[in-house]
Amino acid sequence: MNKVVAVPVVFDGRPGYDIMVVDPTASVQDYLDALNGLIEQGLLWRSRNETIMECLGCDRCCQERIPLTVVDLAVWEEAGRAGYFPSDLLPGAKLNLGELLQNWCTVRVDGPVVDIMVRRDDLGRCHFLDPASRRCRIYAYRPLVCQTYICCPVTSRAERLREVIVNCGEDELVRQWLTWSKKQNLPLIIHEGEQPAVDPADWPATVFAGKRLYQEVNLRDLCPASLWAQLIR
Repeated sequence: MNKVVAVPVVFDGRPGYDIMVVDPTASVQDYLDALNGLIEQGLLWRSRNETIMECLGCDRCCQERIPLTVVDLAVWEEAGRAGYFPSDLLPGAKLNLGELLQNWCTVRVDGPVVDIMVRRDDLGRCHFLDPASRRCRIYAYRPLVCQTYICCPVTSRAERLREVIVNCGEDELVRQWLTWSKKQNLPLIIHEGEQPAVDPADWPATVFAGKRLYQEVNLRDLCPASLWAQLIR
């Protein structure tokens, strides 16, 4: 039995979706599985390209900011070491957090605010996009934001759930960014910055701490009580 269900919902004649949690032990991976399953059915409306019923061949969202979670990088690390990525993408032999942050990410710091996202090329496209085929080169290991985004209408609770997961996962990545630099006794990796003034005290551990797989992160632990009450059935 599925622990999370992605439910088709029609908004003013346009197919979108809602999210329901049917088992309190559901994980972020259960959420991803449910949403990916619905997306693969090709039944959702695409607001950015109304002439298609699937995302294949459309790369419009690949030219936007793609924030990352700490698990995204852990998945990349394991997949890279196992040889699942094209050799020209591999950032370094060690494939540690520092290598991934330096080569596959953009770390932007504006005073106390930190944003860690997928690096983009000179034309503003995702680092992993094949411009010829307009397909993702690491599709099976694409970030959570990519797995959960589709340009269709969604309910407010489904949208809020996605925001909570992404924000919490990125907050933990920022904490790991700070921790890694301190342990290595190296300057912080910063690609874009405006008077950086980051205080480690502003980045306490989150429920993503110590997790390397999305199946290890329980949705109930992530959600504020009010959101959880809306999702659980």
